[in-house]
Amino acid sequence: MHPIRHGEGQNKRYSYRDIVTISFVKSMIDQGYTLAKAEQEAANHFTFAEALRMLVKERVHTVEQTGHTLKLNFGELDNDPGFDVIAEVGDQVRLNRVPHQAQ
Repeated sequence: MHPIRHGEGQNKRYSYRDIVTISFVKSMIDQGYTLAKAEQEAANHFTFAEALRMLVKERVHTVEQTGHTLKLNFGELDNDPGFDVIAEVGDQVRLNRVPHQAQ
């Protein structure tokens, strides 16, 4: 990790990701992990988080909320473009295939 900007007499500044990584690694060490294992777990965590970020950015077209339930439209199925994938997230998660509706 390297500071974003560091000049003579200035405080070091780190990215939000660096701060989260340090906090995550410290938490893992506090739980008894070695530094090497904690760093590996942090890398795995951020790989997973990046995959989720990409999924949301690339595929979530709309989000609607009804009461305590969120409905996420992931758009058309790649192998069946006449249908959309809808996830309903509440007390449980349900995935549904529904006819595609142009937006």
